[in-house]
Amino acid sequence: GLEALIGSDSFGFAARAAILLGANAFAILCLYRLRHLYQSIEQFMKVLVGLMSLAFLANFAFAFFLPSNLDANPPASSPDWIALIAMIGTTFSVGGAFYHAYLVKEKGWGLDQLKQSSRDSIASISVLGIVTAMILLTSWQVFYGSPQAASLASVGDVARQLEPLFGPAARIIFASGILAGAVSSFLVNAIIGGTVFSDSLGQGSRMNEKGPIHFTTLALLVGLGVALASFAQQGSVVHLITFAQALTVLGIPALAAALIYLGTRKELSGERRPPRWMIAIAFIGLIVSCILAALTAKKVYEKIASSETPNPEVIQVARTTEPISSQSSPAIVHSDLALH
Repeated sequence: GLEALIGSDSFGFAARAAILLGANAFAILCLYRLRHLYQSIEQFMKVLVGLMSLAFLANFAFAFFLPSNLDANPPASSPDWIALIAMIGTTFSVGGAFYHAYLVKEKGWGLDQLKQSSRDSIASISVLGIVTAMILLTSWQVFYGSPQAASLASVGDVARQLEPLFGPAARIIFASGILAGAVSSFLVNAIIGGTVFSDSLGQGSRMNEKGPIHFTTLALLVGLGVALASFAQQGSVVHLITFAQALTVLGIPALAAALIYLGTRKELSGERRPPRWMIAIAFIGLIVSCILAALTAKKVYEKIASSETPNPEVIQVARTTEPISSQSSPAIVHSDLALH
């Protein structure tokens, strides 16, 4: 997001490391120093989501005032199902639904606030759904059938492609939306992991307790270490993304099953017992998550298997230049997976 915002093709390792260290240091400082942590993060998230929504709304408005590229003939290519599955899996956020129970406790709400919390949930989910739809429709309008679309390998490439169409402000608007979405996910996902992990160990489940703060810091530091390692070693990003996809396969169905278990316990009675239609929707969510997990597992396995199989074309090119020793093997990089 920063690279596209500044207009740089790519930061060097030192610049990327400095940005990551600064962002993590600032987040950890806020975790330990802010007195009203939940209220502060809630207001911060509202600002970020608002900025993200306005940025992508502006891109959407610009795109549909322009001549359409839909008449162009798109290049023949097979669909990349991992990109589609990953988008559905992250938009269909079971982890967010699971963490919602913790947020309700943070606000101190009970059964008396059930209607208000339901309205808030519907409104917020609708906003994020609309943002997702705007992003997809903007991409469809601008890039579908465009020969340049195949070369969009980074956020900066997308921003530069929008600039000739929308003007210099397009890059800043688009990059601001990407950056706001990245920062919000960066902080909230660490808090989700830290809070749930702390609660599972009996070390507390509220943001004003030391356990969730310590484990959130641990999550941030682990992510920082992985990111720095991926920047330091060329080509390692592909394997990290593949590994992350594999972890998603395990996580989403487990959280969905946990939600159903928590909502169908025998001790829940009267007003505290969820209605049957809600449990039915939760079961549908579990089925969807299991299907997504199975499809993702299949595609990730195919990616891993193909990376272990020597590429005949690479071998043939190598043979025309110099002999291949028995100790060497061609390095195969999946640019499509790296893009995602």
